[in-house]
Amino acid sequence: QVFASQVYDWGTAGFQGRIDEWIRFLGSIHKAFSGENPIVKRTFKKQSDYIDALNVAGRIMEVKQDITSAMKLYEKVLEIDPMNQFALLATGNSKMMNGDALKDTSMMLDGVERLEYVLEHADELNPPLPRNSNAYYGVAVRSGFYRIERQQGEIGYASFDRAEQSGFSTDDCWLIYRATSVVHVPNSEALERETVKRFSTKIDSLLQKNDMYCANGGAIANAFGMAYYDADYKEQYERWVNLRLKVTPTLKYQAKQLMPVEDNAQSRKKYSKQLKSRKIRVGFVSSFFSTQSSIWGNFGWTLQELQKDKRLEVDFIYYPRTDISVGDKKLSMNPDTNVYLEPLSVANENLATNREIIEKKKYDVLIYLDLYMTGEMHKLALSKLAPVQITTHGHPVTSGIARDIMDYYLSWDMAELPDAQKWYTEELLFINSKKSAWELYMPRTDENERSLVGGGYSFADFTRENLDFIPEGATQKLSNPKATWYFCAQASFKYHVTFDRILGDIQKQDPNAVLILIELTDPELKHMHPRISARLEKEGGVDLSRVAFIPRMAHYRLMAMYKLADVVLDSVYFGGDTTTREAFEVGAPIVTLPGKALGQRWTQAYYKVMGITKLIAKDTNDYIRIAIATANASDAEKQALRASIKNAVFKKLYRNTKAAKLWADAILSVAYTPKRVQWRSPGDEKYEATRHDEL
Repeated sequence: QVFASQVYDWGTAGFQGRIDEWIRFLGSIHKAFSGENPIVKRTFKKQSDYIDALNVAGRIMEVKQDITSAMKLYEKVLEIDPMNQFALLATGNSKMMNGDALKDTSMMLDGVERLEYVLEHADELNPPLPRNSNAYYGVAVRSGFYRIERQQGEIGYASFDRAEQSGFSTDDCWLIYRATSVVHVPNSEALERETVKRFSTKIDSLLQKNDMYCANGGAIANAFGMAYYDADYKEQYERWVNLRLKVTPTLKYQAKQLMPVEDNAQSRKKYSKQLKSRKIRVGFVSSFFSTQSSIWGNFGWTLQELQKDKRLEVDFIYYPRTDISVGDKKLSMNPDTNVYLEPLSVANENLATNREIIEKKKYDVLIYLDLYMTGEMHKLALSKLAPVQITTHGHPVTSGIARDIMDYYLSWDMAELPDAQKWYTEELLFINSKKSAWELYMPRTDENERSLVGGGYSFADFTRENLDFIPEGATQKLSNPKATWYFCAQASFKYHVTFDRILGDIQKQDPNAVLILIELTDPELKHMHPRISARLEKEGGVDLSRVAFIPRMAHYRLMAMYKLADVVLDSVYFGGDTTTREAFEVGAPIVTLPGKALGQRWTQAYYKVMGITKLIAKDTNDYIRIAIATANASDAEKQALRASIKNAVFKKLYRNTKAAKLWADAILSVAYTPKRVQWRSPGDEKYEATRHDEL
């Protein structure tokens, strides 16, 4: 055994490899290392032997899950030799992994910082840590992953650069993750440009790599955050999808009963006639069929009305992002026809099951409401499971999927620019709204200023003096009777640096301005808040002493803030949708700067339907001018503006009962004339024979 431990000497003690396997095996059969007998310093001739014994004993304690004893042994080593490679690696790894398991963020961060110290001082350790070793590579990717997942891109990317330079990787999985990861909050415009450039060049390099290998389908990071950048969305999301399919080619799939549309007018006409003789079967797929979701707030009423359309058979297809409640199931007007998918694992377990579930329904049209909001949904969307497949604006960017799979992107003519097609891989399918609301929106409050979301609480009695839900520090900043309140309800990770500068300039030009911004307090997001605050100050010139950060609020409290703010600010570039509509219910004036893509143009579209355009800015300077003028208008002017907005939203935007028909007409227009595939009829044996020949 001792001989074998010398011969099979690859790997790193305390990390992985044959060396570590023998340490754990041999150490476990010696009483001194297993904890039965104490390790006494005077029994060792050399201090280095004593240190080795402590390290081996610590490793054995780790194997036994006695982490406390292990850490005591390692820390004893570091008291003697602060640069001991084994102990630094062991304590860093242990703190990181156990901090994660115990949800102890302080312990986890301590572990990550220790691993980063190892990377910085690899040549100075005892013994030095070779940069081409599995330990160096493993530490780099482990610490880099931690940083990037917490939106700390600069540190994370530096660690991944070290990993790549080590040359130790045995596959391309971490290269794929590094290439596709996009932090939500770049620290500057320069870093934003660098991130987009890196995303492009690294993915292109992987696409050209003939020997790319990665058995882990979860290696590719979700490209959700790219929507918050000023980028070419079609180009970037298409690039991302191409890499996903190269990593996992089996994600691309076509239902067995689908066959190519015959290329002659007579056959097309015959098939269209068959479709028009019956109801069109439509399946809506979502991870957010829940009354608490803004996705349901957008689509829900429209979908229920579509279920009443006699030309359609509409099913709700539920993906279980969370547990599906009885109430969620009853959101459908026909709960007996609901379809429930199985959760997908990183290894794509249940993907074939979910394909089969949908495939058996033989939908004519399959519509995905919220791709990218749940990463697993995008995997399913790479399957062709219906003759016509459509995605829409749950996350308002292109799917990046080619048209042979995802035929159309359903959008609103009022919200898009004339050249909008260039931002989509899918063919744009417009709802021709005739300058009306394109979805059936219903109020989220009643005439007595009571929230209809989450308990029905009233916000009628809130004043600036009794906002008891605002933290003390923010209350002090808002207590000045001369303060003008500029409120932005959007999550601050959506802010672009351009918006940071707008906020800073508003403060400079309005000495009484107090910005009221949402503080990220959710466990998975709160680590972003210090970065956002630092960027606001450094890049935007924002005076943080005049910023009131308040946590995310219950809906009725949010409505109180809309009601009491002097002006509401639509974030740039990624703006409000549901938040915009509900703010209008109390007449809140929202200043908006439309961008180039759908997610940047909701508020201006609503204003145009309502017939109000003076709050739509032409550029950043115009935005600042409008915001300051609105916030500092006379009381009479403010009341008149609020009354006009409130009147317009209820008269022109809400309760458009024709909206569902607009959707149905658009769906039917493409359902009757599928361009690429159609369901195979019982008599299509010729196609089946050809299909087998091709295979």
